[in-house]
This record gives sequence, C-alpha cells and structure tokens, in this order.
Amino acid sequence: MDLRVLQVKPEHTNFTEVPVDEYSTIIYRGKANPMNHWVFVAQIGKTYKMHWANGIDWDGFRWVRGDTWEENDGSVYLMNNYSEYRETFGVEVGGNERDNQTELWDMSNIDSRKHGDWYMDEENKIFNMVFNGKGDSGTVDLTSYRCLDNCPIPVLAVEKEDIIRLWSNASMWPDGVVPQDGDSAVIKPEWRVLLDEDTNSLLEIIV
Repeated sequence: MDLRVLQVKPEHTNFTEVPVDEYSTIIYRGKANPMNHWVFVAQIGKTYKMHWANGIDWDGFRWVRGDTWEENDGSVYLMNNYSEYRETFGVEVGGNERDNQTELWDMSNIDSRKHGDWYMDEENKIFNMVFNGKGDSGTVDLTSYRCLDNCPIPVLAVEKEDIIRLWSNASMWPDGVVPQDGDSAVIKPEWRVLLDEDTNSLLEIIV
C-alpha cells in the first residue's frame, strides 16, 4: 500500500504520461506510532499529486497537519485521483464539516483559502485540497460517497409468479396490448417475462 507522490510541474499537463520514476514512493508504516499511516514532507507553495501504488480506490482516510505549520505560512495544494464514480465527498476539519468549494483555485490565489478547503473535479476524477496554517485544527477526515442523495432505490424482495409471461402475448399486458412504439413498458416485480420477439421502438423498459 505504498503511496506515490508527484511534485507537479508546469510540464505535467497529462498525468497519464508522467514516468513512474518521477514519483516519490512513500512507504506504508503499519507498525509505527500512530499505526497505519504514511508521512511525507511537502514544500510550501507547491502542488502534489498522490495515488496508491497498487491502485487502491479509497473510501476515506485522515490527513494530519504537522505541528510546526503557522497561520502566516504559505499553502500546499494536494490532488488525489479516484477511479470509480463518486457522487460527493464528506470533509471534516477538526470535527467541523467543510463544504465543497464552488470553483477550483490555483497557486496564484490559494493562500486565500483555509486549511481543509476542497474541490471535487468530477470531469477529471480528482479530489483537490488545500493545506495551510489557517483556520481549524490540522486534522482533516475525508470520506468518499458512491451515493448519498441520489442512491438507487433498493429492490424489495417479492414472491415471483409460477407462470412465465411471453412478451408477445397481449393478454399479459394490463391494457391487453403489447407495448408499442414510444411506450414505456413496465415489468412488475413479481413477473417472470420471456422476450420471445423483437420489441417495438420503446421509449424505455422499467424493471
């Protein structure tokens, strides 16, 4: 579970083309105190992109800022990529919830941001965060959500019919008509349906 860290430079316009040897490898510390963590030194005013060497698609972790960081020190810009879809992220700084920023910053205005400010770049699947000495506690707890407000409705367990309904059999449909062009065909949870012919040009099939 080693962590790979890249100090981002102007020529790094496409991260997929950056050679692996340009990344630093941070060894996972499983038995140190505190246990299960990584440690690296960042230079103020720089941007760092991170990912796990074995492709972990993370669900959450904690960042802890060093004690030597002072309020007037500059900022560090952290970028974490994620592979699978995420609806949003939950971020708490010192136990206080921090909202997603409405726009992404850059190094020219990053010092106006507080420690733990974050932005979700959905197009490029990158989680962006600011680290500095401003604002709340140095501890940042991060949780990723595959779904939060827009989760799919769970399928309820229902008892299936004993019969198999043929799609072509008009009598199986509530109106006695096989779904026609532009219709929405609804398959009820208890039905067992065999598609025994090509459908018409339906708008959708709802199962």
